[in-house]
Amino acid sequence: MTLEDKAAAAKETRALVKQEKSQLPAGLSLDWRKSEFNALANMLVRVPYAYDRDGAALYLREEQAAVYAWSCVDLDLSPFLNEVWYNPKTNKVAVTVEGHRGLARKRGYKTGPPQFFQLTREFSEIPPSASFGKSVTNLKALGFDKDHGCRCEIEVSGFSTPATYTAWLSEWYMPLTPNWQTRWPHMLGVRSEGHTWQLITGADRS
Repeated sequence: MTLEDKAAAAKETRALVKQEKSQLPAGLSLDWRKSEFNALANMLVRVPYAYDRDGAALYLREEQAAVYAWSCVDLDLSPFLNEVWYNPKTNKVAVTVEGHRGLARKRGYKTGPPQFFQLTREFSEIPPSASFGKSVTNLKALGFDKDHGCRCEIEVSGFSTPATYTAWLSEWYMPLTPNWQTRWPHMLGVRSEGHTWQLITGADRS
């Protein structure tokens, strides 16, 4: 490709970007809550909700974007921040740890900072079940000689005991997920804190 061809291609790219910017849906507002519903849903269709393993962008269908928009308005949580995410497998909106913190504030809960406690237990102490048996087998194959857990506690003003949840590796470990493979202590902390916030806000509980 000659320099002239490169310059022409760059000019064409800039023109396409400018055209895309000029075609943003009408009815958007700087405050997403004040946007018209169709404009909000249209924007959610355009913004990738995730990327596959090859780096290709994944987009919501129109009906999924509508469900996402309705849910965000109902929860008063932004779809453009790290407060919620859309699960296309279940067509449900999940609330992140950051989103639960926001919900707690908006609902008037006064909370302290989360406290974390690292735990271990013998595999023999795990309540027997078919799924846990498979998890234990997998953990042993990976070199674990005990089950590891993380308990999160959050004090809530007006309640005599803190909200608490313990996440165990045997319950949550995902062997095919890179974060669980390399950062499982961090992921246990995320799981325990997220479920503790669920107890406080009531969101995502089922």
